[in-house]
Amino acid sequence: MDLGLTGRAIIVSGGSSGIGLACVAALLAEGAMVATCARDHERLRHATAAFDPASCLAVPADVTDARAMEAFVATTVERFGRLDGVAAIAGQGIHGRALDLSIAQWESEVMGKLRGVLNLVAPARPHLRRSDGPRIVTLSAPTARDPDPGMAASSAGRAALANLSRALALDLAGEGISVNAVAVGLIDTPRQHRRHDDVAPNIPYDDWLRGEADERAVPMRRPGSVADVALLVTLALSPALGYTTGSVLDATGGLPGS
Repeated sequence: MDLGLTGRAIIVSGGSSGIGLACVAALLAEGAMVATCARDHERLRHATAAFDPASCLAVPADVTDARAMEAFVATTVERFGRLDGVAAIAGQGIHGRALDLSIAQWESEVMGKLRGVLNLVAPARPHLRRSDGPRIVTLSAPTARDPDPGMAASSAGRAALANLSRALALDLAGEGISVNAVAVGLIDTPRQHRRHDDVAPNIPYDDWLRGEADERAVPMRRPGSVADVALLVTLALSPALGYTTGSVLDATGGLPGS
């Protein structure tokens, strides 16, 4: 099936590793032009070095910085002459139980997730309006509806982001801009490797990750891959998905997405 992404310009935040980088690769493989950003300049440069610079623009920028995102969107449109989609992938998660985290940590985590979407969508909106079939994709997670007590602020941030995504879908539907989310469950990413090194370095990584799937009662009893997520993000950015908005596509191994 032709997803109709050839020649379309897509922004993907968080493209230096993990899910974001997998999304960049998948979109380029479909013939899209992709602009991506990340905070770490060297990591981003290294991650995107193999991509054709004619179709892949890599810009060091922080999604929580509104002015940086305005400049990033402007640079993308200047380079590619259009903007057809935004995938807000960048994000992080902090560990900690509700009363063990400071108010500053709560504010940083919850507002950071919201800023990562709003700072991109606001400057992108006028350009998306001119596209034939504009798309926005955010990330959700099972913790948006069933919080992880050990990641209280991150879970609350996911819930807020799920609500924001639905609000944007309703607000922008009349402009022809669809907004959908992809729910991400237990995925084998560099972040999981770092978490393993922090909490269980004496257990082989693959054994630890399978144990995490069992502990979380993942029906498929295994973690997913970044390619599993990138496939759904790519589909959600396709003009072929023309009558779907305000929905959640699940890459959760059977857990309820949001």
